[in-house]
Amino acid sequence: MDREVGRGDKVVYSRTEPGQAEEALHQCQLIQKLVDISISSLQALRTKCAATNDLTQQEIRTLEVQR
Repeated sequence: MDREVGRGDKVVYSRTEPGQAEEALHQCQLIQKLVDISISSLQALRTKCAATNDLTQQEIRTLEVQR
């Protein structure tokens, strides 16, 4: 199936089979779940750990940069 996708002033033509689109959507959903888990972990670090500890603050910064 040909489809026009607008991107700014350019038009991209894509040929995607329905199964491929569903697989891509599934992959995006899995990645979003991983992002959500990472966010939850970071929030837990901020609320449950003593953020005054220099090591803990550095660990939080390191994880935030990796997101």
